[in-house]
Amino acid sequence: MSSGLKTQLAVVVQATMSERGFTLLEIIIVVALIAGVYSFALPQFRIFSGLEISSTLNRLAVDIRSAWDVAVLTGKVHRLVFTVGGGDYWLEVADRNDVFLSVAGLDRDLTKEEEEEARFAFEENFKNYEDMMDNPLFDHDAEQEVVLLTPVTASKKRLQRVRWSMVKNLEWQKRTLLPLLSVQAMQAEHHVRKQSNEDDEGPVQAFLYFFPDGYVEAAVIQIAVMQDDTSVDRSVPPYTVRTNPYEGTAEVISGREEFDAES
Repeated sequence: MSSGLKTQLAVVVQATMSERGFTLLEIIIVVALIAGVYSFALPQFRIFSGLEISSTLNRLAVDIRSAWDVAVLTGKVHRLVFTVGGGDYWLEVADRNDVFLSVAGLDRDLTKEEEEEARFAFEENFKNYEDMMDNPLFDHDAEQEVVLLTPVTASKKRLQRVRWSMVKNLEWQKRTLLPLLSVQAMQAEHHVRKQSNEDDEGPVQAFLYFFPDGYVEAAVIQIAVMQDDTSVDRSVPPYTVRTNPYEGTAEVISGREEFDAES
């Protein structure tokens, strides 16, 4: 029952009592009214929350399928970026398709800042290499200088890190599971271990890759029900979202399931 409704009932009771006193019948009616409001409001709140949770999880499953469709239809590699320790996720597209899953796996995915730092470091190092190779030979027959082009310099673009940009259109915008749900952990094929924010000071990012040939990484996403904006409700069982790689779908499972590389 809301505090506003309680206040209104209290005002009515106080005003009535101050005017002419309260009869036994009136007291019974007021008590019955309060009890009725409680019995109606509380069950409805639980049902509404359950529907909200189900709807939010189903939307995530639909978004995974949608990202799979986008990768196939556009012929471009995409990835979903999840904020682990939070509830945000969004879709990104690569600027080229030579994206490969690491055989060794990654201890964790890089942040946007770390990706930009790695890109800058590559440019600096490659420039040093180009400066060393910038000693043109003189072709006496053609009477002109010839700049050497090595396989390394010719492959610069392929050696550079892939650049990712967020997809923003009528279908895709930044999503959030909050305030009802939060991604607590995630593990995909390219992860060597579960991605979580337990050992970090704040939320971390985890990626789920989609390829144009109709493949999404095998992955599990562990999702907790929130008690408030910052606290997990430990009394409610968590959920797991598991991807089906060649179908491009995802299933919502009640309970916490771990990643199985052989499944």
